[in-house]
Amino acid sequence: MEDVAKRLLDYVCRTISYRSDNGEWWGFPGEVLTKGFGDCDDSALLLVSMLRRFYPADRVFAVVGSYRGYGHMWVELDGEILETTYTSARAVTDPHKYRAYAKFNDQVVIEMWPGAMSRLFQLARNECRKLTMMAEAQR
Repeated sequence: MEDVAKRLLDYVCRTISYRSDNGEWWGFPGEVLTKGFGDCDDSALLLVSMLRRFYPADRVFAVVGSYRGYGHMWVELDGEILETTYTSARAVTDPHKYRAYAKFNDQVVIEMWPGAMSRLFQLARNECRKLTMMAEAQR
């Protein structure tokens, strides 16, 4: 991971505390920074907005999909997973447990296969279990 990307990821990880939504609302980056907390989509969208200042659209994406079978959002930079729910920047040790359904940025939306978005919305939500799994992955 390039130095600027690592510094921005570390900033988001250390600054934005994970807190699940009651419902599914995507916060604007300025709102997330002001609050200082958000769920995976809030912190991922914040990081994408920051990275887009330094990288072209074909290199940076917000990715919606599943992590260990639960709905999740993360950032992809040149195909590398950047996990914004960690407490500091570090490499993802279990990338095979992430499954992308669609990725997007301010320029494009890419569905990974026809009907992927329909499948994504069918995933059962269990924020407590997902948070526990993310904590386990950090050990």
